[in-house]
Amino acid sequence: MNYISPMITETVKAQIKGTEQRLARLLFKVAVELGKLSHMTAAMNDVNDETLRSLHAMCVNEVRKINGIIDYEDAVEYQQD
Repeated sequence: MNYISPMITETVKAQIKGTEQRLARLLFKVAVELGKLSHMTAAMNDVNDETLRSLHAMCVNEVRKINGIIDYEDAVEYQQD
């Protein structure tokens, strides 16, 4: 019993650490892609400070409302309204 318990604990810790590392790498890749999209969008559009602040507030509220689950189709529908 004293042998199995530490082995299970170490195995679970190793699995969690591996998962954390994979998630961190994926988040980094997503952040890079988002940065590229943001720079391309900013380069193509002339947005004033007030519009940018308003957009930021709207997006914060939307992400809170949808619990971070972004649906492209919903965004397109919102923009067309």
